[in-house]
Amino acid sequence: MLGACELNSVSEEDYLDLGRAGLGSCLLGGLPDWVVAYSARLVRFINLERTKLPEEILRHNLEEKRKYFADTCLEVERSDAEVQAEGVYNQRLQNLAVTLDKVEG
Repeated sequence: MLGACELNSVSEEDYLDLGRAGLGSCLLGGLPDWVVAYSARLVRFINLERTKLPEEILRHNLEEKRKYFADTCLEVERSDAEVQAEGVYNQRLQNLAVTLDKVEG
C-alpha cells in the first residue's frame, strides 16, 4: 500500500492487470490513482495466490483425510483442491470489487 501511495500513478500494466481481473473503468473511474495502483497490486497478489493455493490446499486436505481414512484418491483430491482455490480467487476478486465500489460511492 505504501508503494502505491508513494508512486501515486497508475501504469498501463496496472490497467491491463485490473482489466484481466474484470475490474474495468466503470468501477475504477473517479478513484484516486493510489487506490487504483494499490488495487492492481492486490490483483497481482491474488493471481499469484491462485497459482500456489491449489497445492497448499491439496497438501492440507491430504494430511487431514489421512487422519481418518486409509485410502484417498489423489486425482479427486487434486480436483477438489483446484475447485476450492478457484472459489477463493473468485471471492477475493468479488470482495475487492465491492470494496472499490464502496470507496467510490
